[in-house]
Amino acid sequence: MEFPDKRPDRGRARKSVLTGPPDATTFRTMIETRIADLRFVLDALGLDQVGM
Repeated sequence: MEFPDKRPDRGRARKSVLTGPPDATTFRTMIETRIADLRFVLDALGLDQVGM
Protein backbone atom coordinates (compact mmCIF):
# COMPACT_ATOMS: atom_id res chain seq x y z
CA MET A 1 0.00 0.00 0.00
CA GLU A 2 1.34 3.40 -0.89
CA PHE A 3 0.03 6.63 0.57
CA PRO A 4 0.02 9.82 -1.51
CA ASP A 5 2.03 11.70 1.09
CA LYS A 6 4.39 10.92 3.92
CA ARG A 7 2.69 10.90 7.28
CA PRO A 8 4.38 11.73 10.59
CA ASP A 9 3.62 8.31 12.09
CA ARG A 10 4.72 6.22 9.08
CA GLY A 11 6.57 6.31 5.82
CA ARG A 12 5.01 6.65 2.40
CA ALA A 13 4.83 2.92 1.72
CA ARG A 14 3.61 0.35 4.20
CA LYS A 15 5.75 -2.77 4.27
CA SER A 16 4.20 -6.21 4.48
CA VAL A 17 6.11 -9.12 5.89
CA LEU A 18 4.89 -12.59 5.05
CA THR A 19 7.24 -15.51 5.32
CA GLY A 20 6.18 -18.73 3.69
CA PRO A 21 2.72 -19.60 2.47
CA PRO A 22 -0.10 -18.01 4.48
CA ASP A 23 -2.40 -20.12 6.62
CA ALA A 24 -6.07 -20.28 5.65
CA THR A 25 -7.13 -17.44 7.97
CA THR A 26 -4.38 -15.09 6.78
CA PHE A 27 -5.09 -15.94 3.14
CA ARG A 28 -8.80 -15.22 3.58
CA THR A 29 -8.00 -11.88 5.23
CA MET A 30 -5.68 -10.99 2.35
CA ILE A 31 -8.36 -11.80 -0.24
CA GLU A 32 -11.11 -9.94 1.62
CA THR A 33 -8.84 -6.90 1.95
CA ARG A 34 -8.04 -6.94 -1.77
CA ILE A 35 -11.75 -7.17 -2.63
CA ALA A 36 -12.58 -4.24 -0.33
CA ASP A 37 -9.78 -2.17 -1.89
CA LEU A 38 -11.00 -2.90 -5.42
CA ARG A 39 -14.60 -2.06 -4.54
CA PHE A 40 -13.48 1.24 -3.04
CA VAL A 41 -11.50 2.20 -6.15
CA LEU A 42 -14.21 1.13 -8.59
CA ASP A 43 -16.87 3.02 -6.61
CA ALA A 44 -14.65 6.11 -6.50
CA LEU A 45 -14.18 5.94 -10.27
CA GLY A 46 -17.89 5.36 -10.85
CA LEU A 47 -17.31 2.28 -12.99
CA ASP A 48 -20.25 -0.10 -13.27
CA GLN A 49 -18.66 -2.70 -15.54
CA VAL A 50 -15.06 -3.80 -15.25
CA GLY A 51 -13.16 -6.83 -16.50
CA MET A 52 -10.31 -8.17 -14.47
